[in-house]
Amino acid sequence: MSEPPTDRALPADDVQREALHNEVHARPPARIRLPARVVCVAVLNDGVTREAEWEQLARLPGQRQLGLAELQPNFLRLRVGSDTVKWERHGEFTRYSIVQPLPAGLGPDARPSGLSRAQPVDAHWWRAIPGRTVAAITFGGRSAPRSRIDGDLSCDRNVIYTFHIDREVGGNFDNVPDVQVHARFARNARGECGIQLENVPGAGTVSGPIETVNEAGGIKFFAGARNDPFFFDAEGYTALVASFAAPGQSGDIAGAFRLGQPRRDSFAARNVSAIVFEMDNGALTAGGSSRVRVWATTGRIAG
Repeated sequence: MSEPPTDRALPADDVQREALHNEVHARPPARIRLPARVVCVAVLNDGVTREAEWEQLARLPGQRQLGLAELQPNFLRLRVGSDTVKWERHGEFTRYSIVQPLPAGLGPDARPSGLSRAQPVDAHWWRAIPGRTVAAITFGGRSAPRSRIDGDLSCDRNVIYTFHIDREVGGNFDNVPDVQVHARFARNARGECGIQLENVPGAGTVSGPIETVNEAGGIKFFAGARNDPFFFDAEGYTALVASFAAPGQSGDIAGAFRLGQPRRDSFAARNVSAIVFEMDNGALTAGGSSRVRVWATTGRIAG
């Protein structure tokens, strides 16, 4: 039996081999002893360096000696008191997860006031996580009953879109917006449609053309048509309703929705209009809040 040739070698490593390996390789799973509370925050890391995330992790209690080299594998698990902090850096986002053991017998709906000790990782640390939060408003650009659109975005200067932000104060929300981001469309002298966003946390007022990823005020924003993310089998629903109406029938779910066959999506290849913009995390949660509630409304300007 001949020996394999010794002059053969593997191809040279691609320059991105290590980064791609760390991106797709499964992170070691964490074992969680119940009862416990798990908090997970994911932020876009475009423009956020590994050094900035390292400085944030080093601010955790007992982590002043944390070395930057420990973050090179894009995965790190730390012990902070009795809590566990997990950091994962991916290509487009970074995720922070914290597991806090709870006293025995404490249910999953327990309020912070019901815990027997203070949390080592406080709200100030959460608010300082480097990164941005992305907000999105999607809407149909045509009047009912056919509010979905299949063509261009409706550039109506008399419609105002508002993104409301209610900040938590003292553990409570009052359902009154502390910040309102207003979006309006208009055309220039050449008939080109653009969008203006007012009062964006950390950016103020920005504007730019639609169907373009714009950069201004330190953020990215976009407005235009996008594929409708909603999934629904309208044909199956219609067939199901009809099966209830048939004499002696009580509904045929399997037949109506063709279970076991390729799924039908009535919204596939249909568009909605979208307004998407980034917000600086520090500006978003300004005023001592650690959580926010958001909702969006539309209104038409009279006249």
